Amino acid sequence: MPNLASAQMQPVYRIINQQDGLPDNIVYDVKAVENGLLYIAHQKGLCSFDGNHFVSFYNKSFPYQSVTNIMQTTDGTIWCRSFSGALFYLKNDSL
Repeated sequence: MPNLASAQMQPVYRIINQQDGLPDNIVYDVKAVENGLLYIAHQKGLCSFDGNHFVSFYNKSFPYQSVTNIMQTTDGTIWCRSFSGALFYLKNDSL
């Protein structure tokens, strides 16, 4: 019986930055959520990435607030925290 060999497949890397539409190159947290979106917390707020397009989210009272610590609750709500300790959640395309 011949020996079968298999190799581990190499991971695919994709670098995304401001040239690709990321609002800021300083990233503090990344979270892949159940619906397949990638949420990115950065120097200018929060955005989602579907593999092709970025959507930016911000709070009108605190525009371009740096955020980190992305979490998703069991009901699907996306939360994040600013460095000053304020908590934000995503609702109707706003923080």
